[in-house]
Amino acid sequence: ACVARNLILEDYPDAKITVIDSLCASLGEGLLVHYALKAKEDGKNYEQVVSYIETLKHDISHWFTVDDIDTLKRGGRLSGGAAFVAKTLKIKPVLYVSPEGKLVARTKKIGRKNAMNEIVEKLVSMYDKERNDIFFISHGDCIDEVLYVKKRITELTGIENFIINEVGPVIGSHAGPGVLAVFFISKGR
Repeated sequence: ACVARNLILEDYPDAKITVIDSLCASLGEGLLVHYALKAKEDGKNYEQVVSYIETLKHDISHWFTVDDIDTLKRGGRLSGGAAFVAKTLKIKPVLYVSPEGKLVARTKKIGRKNAMNEIVEKLVSMYDKERNDIFFISHGDCIDEVLYVKKRITELTGIENFIINEVGPVIGSHAGPGVLAVFFISKGR
């Protein structure tokens, strides 16, 4: 990103381009963009938007689960033995992105529905009621599960605004079909 910025500045020296390490992934970055645009629409100038995003990025939470344990095994994130046990016992990991922007396994649940409920519980316990007017959900070809999670979140928070998006090929190749993630502003990651 810095190289691209410098190349553009060679041709357009007056351009305003700030590179931000978002500490986010996937639709977490999309949520930052959403709030950056909202801040701009609310009248904040360029420097104020950059400052706002630099602060907000520390409060963007990503919670997700995967359905395909074999994808984690193929990607080297899970050993063959652990994958065998997880598949046999129907264990589904619940993961998050840490304050440092690292992918971390947080807990394990038996069964897909329990993993999805854990994600909903994390959102409900962590989201900042004053700053969230929308939640983002990303998924890998599991719209029925997304609709379940969306319904539960709405029941528990009263928020009905969502952006739902399918993961792209990069995230999909790492997380596999059935990945389901929620993104929101928390009181701290």
